[in-house]
Amino acid sequence: MHFVRRQLILLVAVLAALPTRAEVGFAGDWMIELHSVDAPIVGLLQLEQLNTGWQGYVEGGPVDVTIAANAIEVRVDSRDLSGFVFYRVLRGTLADGKLQGDFTIERERASTEREGSWTGTRKPPPQPVAEAQPVDMSGTWTPA
Repeated sequence: MHFVRRQLILLVAVLAALPTRAEVGFAGDWMIELHSVDAPIVGLLQLEQLNTGWQGYVEGGPVDVTIAANAIEVRVDSRDLSGFVFYRVLRGTLADGKLQGDFTIERERASTEREGSWTGTRKPPPQPVAEAQPVDMSGTWTPA
């Protein structure tokens, strides 16, 4: 009886630790676009699922990521024109293979940065590079 109970508790613990199907769909490279009254901002969001949770990068820099079911929150640090740090906090959902949501600005001082919406699509795989086509350029060359 104790053995079965122990096995059942272990099974429940393992299943609870596994990511949900929706969470798994977040991993990979995403092209994100932030829309506000200012010019759009485009960048690469990379999401990795680790044993301890999620790790994210925007344009190569680390970001804080929280993912639960089909919801995501990404906190990206940035600098305004004066060099002061502020954060863009992207909150959204994953639906039909696309990310979408809104972003807010967190800052300690006044800034001209504006809030807005954002979208994300999977980054397409790199195109194969064609082999070089050598050309015979031997001969006598003279200035034009």
